[in-house]
Amino acid sequence: EKNRRQLDFMREKITYFIHEKLSLSLHQKNDIIIHVKDGVRFLGVMIFPRLSEKYGAEEKVAQLKKTIQIPAIMMAYFISALSGIIYLFLPIAVKIFLPQYLPGVNAGRIILVGILFLSVSIFSQKLLIAVNRQIHLLFIILPALLLKIVLIYIFLRRQMGINGVAIATNIVCFSYSTFIMFYILHY
Repeated sequence: EKNRRQLDFMREKITYFIHEKLSLSLHQKNDIIIHVKDGVRFLGVMIFPRLSEKYGAEEKVAQLKKTIQIPAIMMAYFISALSGIIYLFLPIAVKIFLPQYLPGVNAGRIILVGILFLSVSIFSQKLLIAVNRQIHLLFIILPALLLKIVLIYIFLRRQMGINGVAIATNIVCFSYSTFIMFYILHY
């Protein structure tokens, strides 16, 4: 209770300084106090201190690989099942609630595959961040981004429309996820 009051007091002082001296304001959604064990979002990346702490205690990447393998496999099963359900019911839901978007249903179904690949690669990304290898992640993400731009350009030039964009996205998601997982396994 005492620590919470101190934090609230400090937050009020910081908010006042930001508003009065810098003429800025904090976004209400991001102005929260949470336990660090719940993870911290920084620059769009969720940082989990327990993973970093585990690495810091032993400095053995092999131990961390075991930590991410089981959640990655569980996520693959869960997202596969969820994607199957969404694939089946997407046309019905769009027809009922958003009929003007019916032409985009095929693209939505195509993109479900890419979501599966990306959901599994999240754990590999967390591992690279935990072992302070963010720069390696950057050198994996940038070529994937360039590949996506090139593929989208090619598919749009071939008049493939939004389905072509979805296919290009899946190709890149598969390539990125496969590469990052192999990279982690051989790290």
